[in-house]
Amino acid sequence: MFEMFPGRLLGNNISWIPLPPDCVILPSKDNRTNQIAAEKIKILSKPTCESKYNVCKDFMDSQLGMRLKPSLNRRICVSNCVIANIALEARLPGHTKGVNSLHFSNSGADLVSCSDDLNVIIWDWQKKQKRLTFKTDHEIIVTQAKILPGGLNVVTSCYDGQIRHKHLRPSGDSLCSVLLLQHRGSVHKISLVSDSPTLVLTAGEDGQIFAVDLRNQKPVKLTLLENRKGIKVPIYSIQSNPGNGQQFCVTGRDQHLRIYDLRLIKNQQPLSSFCPSDLTNCDMETNPNSAVFSKNGSEILISYDFLGHTDKNIYLWNTSSPSFSPPQHIYKSYRDSPTINFYGENSEFILAGSNDAYAGVNSGDIFFWSKEGEGVVKVVPGDSHGIVRSVEVHPTLPVVASSGVDNDVKIWSPYGDKFV
Repeated sequence: MFEMFPGRLLGNNISWIPLPPDCVILPSKDNRTNQIAAEKIKILSKPTCESKYNVCKDFMDSQLGMRLKPSLNRRICVSNCVIANIALEARLPGHTKGVNSLHFSNSGADLVSCSDDLNVIIWDWQKKQKRLTFKTDHEIIVTQAKILPGGLNVVTSCYDGQIRHKHLRPSGDSLCSVLLLQHRGSVHKISLVSDSPTLVLTAGEDGQIFAVDLRNQKPVKLTLLENRKGIKVPIYSIQSNPGNGQQFCVTGRDQHLRIYDLRLIKNQQPLSSFCPSDLTNCDMETNPNSAVFSKNGSEILISYDFLGHTDKNIYLWNTSSPSFSPPQHIYKSYRDSPTINFYGENSEFILAGSNDAYAGVNSGDIFFWSKEGEGVVKVVPGDSHGIVRSVEVHPTLPVVASSGVDNDVKIWSPYGDKFV
């Protein structure tokens, strides 16, 4: 057999293996798998910032009656030891297909999930059991479900373009949902407004942005998103500023992250606009992406999934920065990040769920970055099918909920190893 391919033997690592004459051995620098592995090592080995809080000292100070700001509980949530010990606490089974989004109620007692199976489940996540399950009146994939303050009203969005409102009776039963709005395109995200408990913002691939007040259920069109050439921009993401309910941000099928003010919306112009510095003057299309405000609304994150660009980074800007200013931070990633969030009372950490499915990887990871140091401090496997679709942070506790193509909801906490 060795005579069949004379002079075509590998050396060094794998020796004495005969190869056909037309076989080409790529050097490691040209091998995409090796490139990704090297990039992964580089990103994961970046130094990180140490926590500015000494939990032991803070605990002693609290016992002596000193008033800490932020509180001891808040400091513990972002301490190095807590972040290092975050692990899987529980899996909440209940859906029969992938889970698209999660949302903690404003009190943190309830967790709402929606799925490709068209069901919405309200969880008592601490008891690891369902509080309520109902089938939506949507016909295809339910993209988001938000529970409003008070816990009796749920608003859902869908690829069918519908925005629906479901009122839940205290007795546990519920009425049929009400159609609030019909977009002429898929709706990926909706947003509640922090200082208006009955107001919902919606945006869809038809480029239109609406506000709906559940008290009168009459949608008000805010604007149609267009680019500098006057062409409609399909919208993928919308979020109200939690620190200023008059502001909201949208992202769509171009590279621009736009912030609007409800009081100035008639001008049709954003309050500010940001994008990566090297993409300011070009037209770049992107797949569905995501943008979120920090807890106090002073910062904003965006992740991309460009169609013609290899940029997989996550960018952070101060919301007070001038338009088209360079980002304050760039978080290097080697995978697309379809879902992102802030973690911590002062948003000390950045969370991202990755899409690894296209690379043939079996586990979609959840990354924790140090916001200031830009280094990865924690990575956990978030989805066995390779796509993490949602990472939701509890409003007060060091708890993270995640979901993806797997048909369960995962709860992560520093006590994870003790429960699993």
